[in-house]
Amino acid sequence: MGISVHNLTWVAALQQAPPLEATLLIYTWPLLVIIFTTIALRQRFHLYHLLAGVIGLTGVAVLLLGRGLALPGLQLLPGHAWALASALSWSVFSAVSARFPARSNSFLGIVFLLSALINGAIWFLYRGAPAAPMHSLWIAGPAALFFALAYGMWDFGMKHGNAQLVGVISFLTPVLSASYLVLLGRAAPTPHLALSLLLIVAAIGIARHGDRGRAPVVSSGA
Repeated sequence: MGISVHNLTWVAALQQAPPLEATLLIYTWPLLVIIFTTIALRQRFHLYHLLAGVIGLTGVAVLLLGRGLALPGLQLLPGHAWALASALSWSVFSAVSARFPARSNSFLGIVFLLSALINGAIWFLYRGAPAAPMHSLWIAGPAALFFALAYGMWDFGMKHGNAQLVGVISFLTPVLSASYLVLLGRAAPTPHLALSLLLIVAAIGIARHGDRGRAPVVSSGA
């Protein structure tokens, strides 16, 4: 299932490649969502969609550069392949969700159940279910609920919203996470964070209003 594969490959990528490099590759998924949902919905692909996606990805790259990402010394590792698999799995899952809006919420519940069973089986069989303190359940439980809510809202956005715009807005995820750490006093505001935010907001603006720059189609009278 898309959710299970996405989560498993995300973890594998962070374990087998430098986290910042893996994160940059993983966050190609919003750009892939823009492309794949356009294909799945059989819509016309506009250049401003691609431009918005590239600018959004640039914003994520700027953020990671500010945290120490060093692209010149990049060496390909198995984790990089897992990162690309993570991006592909989520973007394909999103495209399928957008393509079949008639699927009910009960179907999404089945996806959650199967994903939990797959992840749980891997945890017990492969990892050996390493012991964890009981109080960790108080963290895992609410986290699972919020994750389920987020996945449900994403599914709703793919089915009933502008899928391409939702994809561009998703570039805000790592930026909002970094901003949250700044608000908590766990990180310092940096020029990279500000520039990243500006780039992604600009990408959202392009995705939202890019069609206004196109000339209207004038039909000829009989």
